[in-house]
Amino acid sequence: MKKTHKVASSLLSYFNENLSSLQNEKIEKDKNWLVFRFFLRTKKRIRLTTR
Repeated sequence: MKKTHKVASSLLSYFNENLSSLQNEKIEKDKNWLVFRFFLRTKKRIRLTTR
């Protein structure tokens, strides 16, 4: 779980760094999509480990 958290935080920091250089709206969509996919993937993994 620590590893996945590290990946998520690095993704977020990457987006925050590039927020000013890229279009805000597009990056918001990309960020939401990535977080959503990441959340689904981790949820599946958690479900597998708890079972």
